[in-house]
Amino acid sequence: MRYRREPTTDHFWSGFVVGAALGGVVGVVLATELGRRAHERLETAVVDVRSRLNGVAETPDLEVEEAEEAEEESSS
Repeated sequence: MRYRREPTTDHFWSGFVVGAALGGVVGVVLATELGRRAHERLETAVVDVRSRLNGVAETPDLEVEEAEEAEEESSS
């Protein structure tokens, strides 16, 4: 007995392409804003850890605050 394969449409590749395209779009939309925020938080954390390890302030804002505090202490 012979089995005949009935012609069927294979939707695997079309689903793969559509899924890849949608995944790429979602990735770009989410990665741009979330990625930017995560990068900023990581950069801030790295600067903070560096300043703690080195014992000095690496950001200009902290240096200004420290200079103002030192000036106030010396004038008192």
